[in-house]
Amino acid sequence: MRPAVLLALLAGLAACAAEPLEGALELTGEVASGIAGAGSGGDRFAVLRLESGRPYTGFERREEEAAELPLHLRTDDAVTLSLAGVEDDRELAAGIEAATGLGVRFSGERPPDAPPPAALAPAGAALPEGGIWTGALDRLLDAWCASRGYVWAYEDGAVTVTRQRSVAFRLNALAGVQSVEGSTATSEARGGGGSSNLARQALVTQTTYNPWPEIEAQLAAQLDPSTRVAVSPAAASVVVAGLPREIDRARRYFSWLNRTVLRPVTLTVDVYQVRYRQQSDFDIGIEGTLERLFGSAAGLELGSDFAGIVRPAPGTDSLASAIAALHQAGSAARVLSATVPTLNAQPAQFFELFSESYLAEIRTSVVDGTRSTNLVPGTVSSGFAMTFVAQIVSPDEVLVRLFASLQDRPAFTVFESASQKIQLPAYGSRAVQVTQKVARGETLVVTGFRDRNAVVSREGTFRAEIPFPSGGRTTDAAKSEQVLLVTASAGEPLGVVESSGEDL
Repeated sequence: MRPAVLLALLAGLAACAAEPLEGALELTGEVASGIAGAGSGGDRFAVLRLESGRPYTGFERREEEAAELPLHLRTDDAVTLSLAGVEDDRELAAGIEAATGLGVRFSGERPPDAPPPAALAPAGAALPEGGIWTGALDRLLDAWCASRGYVWAYEDGAVTVTRQRSVAFRLNALAGVQSVEGSTATSEARGGGGSSNLARQALVTQTTYNPWPEIEAQLAAQLDPSTRVAVSPAAASVVVAGLPREIDRARRYFSWLNRTVLRPVTLTVDVYQVRYRQQSDFDIGIEGTLERLFGSAAGLELGSDFAGIVRPAPGTDSLASAIAALHQAGSAARVLSATVPTLNAQPAQFFELFSESYLAEIRTSVVDGTRSTNLVPGTVSSGFAMTFVAQIVSPDEVLVRLFASLQDRPAFTVFESASQKIQLPAYGSRAVQVTQKVARGETLVVTGFRDRNAVVSREGTFRAEIPFPSGGRTTDAAKSEQVLLVTASAGEPLGVVESSGEDL
């Protein structure tokens, strides 16, 4: 086994120390047998390297760099060839074979509707008078392929010129089409004699994520019309066939797509409930409390015009500081916390709901003198729901478009008529839509979810409504506010898998 191959194998095994030992030993045997089968006579052989970040098995086939031309063909006077009037590929290949003694093979046909080739000139220089060119063979091959969009390689003692190539790019993270919708609504009901002017409020957000038409359109704008592009959203793949030059352009586009679109974004939302100790603090609200606290805190600041952004200073944590400020405003308790990973600019949802049943209706019927009573249940849900889109707008900033809905747990009131009792729920529902940039380490504070509940109890001598002479009346007003603390972070690109040749 060659020392370089052994070192590459050992480095690969060390990079995947987390893999089970049995699997590593088995892979070592497979790699060793594959290298032994390759033999030492060839100039190129395949090596399997362990890479934990790759999709599927984590293994990627890597090949050594292409072999160089023989030394005598890389000198400045290696080849002298007349290029005057030579435009046909096979005519030029025959001239190179006659001048060098090497075979020149072709892989694929030139697309019939490809643009005409540019003038053949080494390194951008014009041919001398008479069209006689003298120089190294690799420079001549570079000039030939550059003018026509080909690529060449030296293998098995011959030169192979690839004139058309087909490559499949798999974007596994973008498979399919996604549609997300969030909504909340309130409405008033009335009886038979009530007013017809009823109030209703609704807040709806709907997002459809389908990047494939844009990907196809962007590729078509960058590639030559002779290049064929086939997009498959179900297989999450794009097949590009055309000149090798166009394949390189597509590869650069997918590299950009990997850096910008195929990046995971994680949004963390903590919901806190703050119960105020004083009426004055409730009147000021969370906004005033944070401005007062952070205004005197060294190293911490709020965003301009109080956009709800808490910015940290070196050595401080903006989220911990915001939570500490909530505890100073009153009795703060975390209601729930949700950490939702998604893809850059791809919508995501999270909800945590609790459903309760109650007695909504009693139905009594008499059929043939038989009386029957049916209880009709109702269901009401409470909890938290959010829909968001997080988009990376700079290396350290994420634009968050958040729709959040909070619904209180209902309180049931019993109504009685003619010894029949039913329950009706009463609850508060709140929703907000926010669009804000959140930088790394910052915390977005979303407020406005206020709640005010008053509990009154009475004790009377004869009736509860008549406290005299020994009765009493107590009132408990609970003032609270729910606050959303939002942080965002972006991860490393997920990668694009490229397949060509025998792997396609």
